[in-house]
Amino acid sequence: MSKIPNQKHSDEELSNLRARSAMQSVNSPVAEIYNKKTANRGIVILGYILPMIAPLWAVVKTMTEDNNYTMSDFYIMVIPIILALVIALWIALMRVLSRHNSAFILIISVLCCFAIVKAVNSDESLKYELMLLIGKEQPTADPLLDSDSDSGSSDIKGVDVSELLRQELDRIRIENSERQRNNATTVTPDR
Repeated sequence: MSKIPNQKHSDEELSNLRARSAMQSVNSPVAEIYNKKTANRGIVILGYILPMIAPLWAVVKTMTEDNNYTMSDFYIMVIPIILALVIALWIALMRVLSRHNSAFILIISVLCCFAIVKAVNSDESLKYELMLLIGKEQPTADPLLDSDSDSGSSDIKGVDVSELLRQELDRIRIENSERQRNNATTVTPDR
């Protein structure tokens, strides 16, 4: 026989006790509904681990002798983050009680994307390949505007670029006005 309680339970306490007993039974419909609303632990752990591959790969690349990134390195860093975002989206849409895990996976994925940004900014060849991949070519360097290039003359260094452009425009205007004067004096009408 069960023990008689010392005090009378409220309706809320009774409903909590009934819910606990329903959850504890293995084949109850309440337990099945609850299990369908939570994400599998393995999928959640996979969602947390996948985005970490990008910064770990960047650390491994900095420790090796070859610090240059290739497109395969880019794909190795991007694909796990995309998979983690797909897992986060699936959890957010299908598993209502695990949405907080989805939000954490999203935050970790966005933070790990900075490893990819650092890799692209540190390697010019990878940056150029990605620009070609999305259909944008990098503009060629202008020798007048590039003070570090060796293709320009030595007098360009240390001089203001706008001053050089102004001088060149003045020279062109003077040449054009001299040509117009010469053409006007040499042409005489025939009678």
